Amino acid sequence: MGVIFVREGARHSVFLNPQIGKTSTVQRHNEIDDFLIRKICRDLGIQEPKR
Repeated sequence: MGVIFVREGARHSVFLNPQIGKTSTVQRHNEIDDFLIRKICRDLGIQEPKR
């Protein structure tokens, strides 16, 4: 999808879409709910995964 890993924080990972210059933080949990997945995709300007 063109998104690259930037860095890790205490509880989050930060990803960047260099094509549009947008970043998003992603919690490092076993499960991420659908609402948060949609928000991360919107933040990064990428297509939501098909379920």
